[in-house]
Amino acid sequence: APILYGKHARIEEKDFTNKIKKDCLQKVLNNFGEIIWCRHSAVITKEELKNSGLFAYYNEEEIDDSFTGKYNGVKFKIQETKMCLARTKSKDYVFNGIILSFETNKTIKNRTLVATKGDYTSKKQDFLTYGFMIILPIYTFLRCIADSKPESIIYAIISFIAIVLAILAVKRYTATPERIDKVEIEDPEFNKNFIAYSSDQIEARYALTPSFINRLKNLQTAFGEKNIKCSFFKNQVIIAIQTKKDLFELGNLYKSINSSEFINTLFNELKSVQNMITYFKFDEKTGL
Repeated sequence: APILYGKHARIEEKDFTNKIKKDCLQKVLNNFGEIIWCRHSAVITKEELKNSGLFAYYNEEEIDDSFTGKYNGVKFKIQETKMCLARTKSKDYVFNGIILSFETNKTIKNRTLVATKGDYTSKKQDFLTYGFMIILPIYTFLRCIADSKPESIIYAIISFIAIVLAILAVKRYTATPERIDKVEIEDPEFNKNFIAYSSDQIEARYALTPSFINRLKNLQTAFGEKNIKCSFFKNQVIIAIQTKKDLFELGNLYKSINSSEFINTLFNELKSVQNMITYFKFDEKTGL
């Protein structure tokens, strides 16, 4: 067979990986319990993602692998996705990674967000993007006011309207349904690596226990990434892990199909999800 390089090699590798996944992945997943795999299909709705408060505004979404399942009677969803804010000539990626969603019988009256420092939630939007939306029309408006030509007044009015619309857009996409404030946790290790917001300080401290943080770290380890964020809201928990890796692979062109590496990685990823369900005891109808 000819040796392929560059783009053609990447296409061949992707085709090979997808064929293995198509032929084998569901059979492997059957050994983990009730898990159904699908491709390019949204299992977590856009409304759920918006209500979580974890993501900055986006207008395009690309979905790769997704799963629905049940563990200890608890339904969960997993979605590998990319979100971006697409403009005429460019795209800014808001999120690229894996999203986990759990249904819970526990009572979650308020919203609590926790994220590794430097990661963005809707509480901490990319203000460079929104700032540009406002600064540019303001600059144009001031230039037009300074110009004494009659036609400049028309441009000034248009610019002023653009400023108002930009401000309304920022308020719409950065607002949360309720006021959420920073949570002060008396844990130096937590404060070093994470930041949290909540609409209820007491409930947040009850949720963000050292054991929970350890489970988040286990997810980080299992998926091999640092940036992770989580939202408690409306009797639901959504966790998002930022990663550029191709997840849930069972093989590639560069390693033997008999290698146990891919199966072990898949096992660790799914087991960490099951451990999170076990920790929260989502199947028990109790308060958080």
